[in-house]
Amino acid sequence: MKKIFILILCLTVFGRSEAQEIIARWTFDQIHETSTLEKISGQTDKILGFFDPVDGIMHGAIQFDGYTSYLQREKFGQNLPEQFTINVWLSLEAYPWFRCPVFDLRAGEKEGVLLAVNRDGKLNLGMGKPTTWIEMTGPQLPLKEWLMLSLVVEQGNSAVLYLNGDRVGI
Repeated sequence: MKKIFILILCLTVFGRSEAQEIIARWTFDQIHETSTLEKISGQTDKILGFFDPVDGIMHGAIQFDGYTSYLQREKFGQNLPEQFTINVWLSLEAYPWFRCPVFDLRAGEKEGVLLAVNRDGKLNLGMGKPTTWIEMTGPQLPLKEWLMLSLVVEQGNSAVLYLNGDRVGI
């Protein structure tokens, strides 16, 4: 059985205004059974599926199985500001059999923001509303290497993706 190994070191969502305000941040330092603390709200969120807490570079991390596991926050994607940035550290051990979300902030099948890795190891970005939904494919990600992904969304309708600080043509 092919296994995807995703380690998320830190997932941070910034609202953008005159100064960037952190909306949510998961460092995975405090994992209790099937929940982890989100640092900004102090709320605990569920970790579903099969996962293992592991050491990250600066904080804790989670090893997801690539099939069943994910971090769940109720209605989070519906409460995003018009402008925001999402930063994620991840490392892949193998490419998934199907599209595997890095983050999924959709309110419906085609409404919100989705960043995923497809079966070829390429980034997929989908965003918009049901009538204006667009999907784009980006570069193939390397295996067994820590990567920093940053998605900057402006006014809810345009986005720029960065991989290790470099702009990605997606």
